[in-house]
Amino acid sequence: SARAFARLGLPLAPAAVIARRADPERTSVVIACPGVGRIPRGYETFADQLARRLQRFGDLDVRLLQGGPVDAPWARRVAHLDQAGFVARAIARLARTHPKYVEHISFGVAALPRLLWLRPDLVIVSEHALASVLDRARALPGLRHRIAFNNGGLNRPPLRAGFDVVQEVTQHALDAALRAGGSAGQHVVLPLAVETGPVPPTDRRPTRRRQLDLPTDRRIVISVGQLDRRIKRMDLVVQAVAGCGDRPYLVLLGQRTDETPALEALAQEALGIDGFRSGTVAPHEVGAHLEAADAFVLASAVEGFGRVYLEALSAGLPCVVDDNPVAREVCGPNAAFVDCSDLPAFSAAIGETLDAPLTTASRERRWRWARDNFGWDALEERYHDHVVAWAGGE
Repeated sequence: SARAFARLGLPLAPAAVIARRADPERTSVVIACPGVGRIPRGYETFADQLARRLQRFGDLDVRLLQGGPVDAPWARRVAHLDQAGFVARAIARLARTHPKYVEHISFGVAALPRLLWLRPDLVIVSEHALASVLDRARALPGLRHRIAFNNGGLNRPPLRAGFDVVQEVTQHALDAALRAGGSAGQHVVLPLAVETGPVPPTDRRPTRRRQLDLPTDRRIVISVGQLDRRIKRMDLVVQAVAGCGDRPYLVLLGQRTDETPALEALAQEALGIDGFRSGTVAPHEVGAHLEAADAFVLASAVEGFGRVYLEALSAGLPCVVDDNPVAREVCGPNAAFVDCSDLPAFSAAIGETLDAPLTTASRERRWRWARDNFGWDALEERYHDHVVAWAGGE
């Protein structure tokens, strides 16, 4: 009854959004992502964009379940334990596991009332622990959803048999999964998509720098990613920039971690307090910072996909990145590839990239690569067709 669902915390309005399978002729899809609304980067941005893009198709009924505040009528917030909170950390210590798994499991359990209400045909998810909860949930009466697991985290087979589809986001990842024993019928390659925007003009740098209070008399190198040493290896970026002869100004943007204070101390020692900026900004502000820069660098040796490569290319920026298969597949001929652990070589690649002319033609070439191969306008129909096929068991 309505009263029973109210006790479960399910709002009754607006009816157009949470009506229970109001149109059985439409394919019902739920995108479940606890980081949307809380983490303004990576897969979380993609999940939000996917929900928005799929609204354009009349044969789909798409809802987004997220962990942060909502700003769209098709989205609903699911209360859960934050991995950074005391309770999640305490449970993790008792269970001898990572707090993120506590967060993902709690999100899955808290999402069950909505799934029972919506009874979707397909659930799209990227967190392994959350996907496992939603797999077990199919034992509940009325839940017969299929699960499409976005494997941007490069989990290798054997994966849970309950994952009906495993979306690999690069050809390299698909090949690796098949070599590891994955089934060609379960694994499919479908790259992540990005919003590319219009062709970026070369002369926007001076304006952006004044707007962002960045130096107008120095060349600027930018790196975007989690502010850590272990995964994104931002310490290598700091040291490589410090090794450039005509030292550029460094901008580090990303989510703070336990390693961030030590990283900032290193940057202050190597570059000086006036030689860098670090911080977390809203997603729309990342583009403005990219437009202010002369070059983009990323030192991480392992990326599931690296959407930030495409954000930089969409801004027309020349890129210096670690030489790995995913970077080569995503960036194509539009980046300088280097072993970033070789600091002299890394510094030299940054210097050579900064010395190359940043022309309108070169900017447009990089933007066009991102748009034609990974832009939403190029991939939207493919996503629609795959979602329909996955929901139908194809």
